[in-house]
Amino acid sequence: MLRAGKGSLLVVAAALVAGCSANPPARWAQGGASLALGRAHWERGGEPVDVMPDGKVLVGGEHQLTLDSAGRVSEPDRDPVAMLYPTGHLVGPDEQPLGFVGVASAALPGASTAFVLLTPSEQVIVYDDDGLGRSGGVWQGCQGPMFRTCTLVTHLLTRRALASRPQVSVGFGIGFGIGR
Repeated sequence: MLRAGKGSLLVVAAALVAGCSANPPARWAQGGASLALGRAHWERGGEPVDVMPDGKVLVGGEHQLTLDSAGRVSEPDRDPVAMLYPTGHLVGPDEQPLGFVGVASAALPGASTAFVLLTPSEQVIVYDDDGLGRSGGVWQGCQGPMFRTCTLVTHLLTRRALASRPQVSVGFGIGFGIGR
C-alpha cells in the first residue's frame, strides 16, 4: 500500500495544475505591438470601462485586465490573456487566435470583416453575424496614439461579453423515433 503525506499530495497536485496550465504566447517575453497607455473612459450602456495610465482596465471599478506598452494583456494576477503582434494579429495562450486588431477596427478569428469599429468621434459600433451594426457606446480619451489601445480593449471585452451570453437555439421538426 502506498502512503503519501499531505506535503507529497500538495506537490503532486501543484504539478498536475502546472501541467494543465496554458503557455503564454510565443513572443510573450519580447512583447509585440507598441501600445500607448493613458486615461480613457468607455460608456457602453452597462458597466463603464476605464483604462488607466498604469495599464489597468477597470470594468465597473473592478480590475479586470492589465495592458502594457509592449502589446501584452494579462489578468490581474498576471496570467497571460493575449498579445497583440505588430501585424495586428491577436493571440492568446498556446497561440490561440483571437482575431485581428487594427487602429480603429477589429475582426474575430477567421473573419474578413470588422466585428467592432471605433469611429473618429470615438463611437463604438458592434456588428452582428448579418453585418448589422449597433451602438456599443462611446469612448472618451482615445484620440491619437490611444486609438488602437481602445480598439483592443473594445475587442477583448466585447468578445468576453458575447461568450458569456447563453446560446439559444430554436428548432422545428416532425419525426418518429424508436426508443429502447
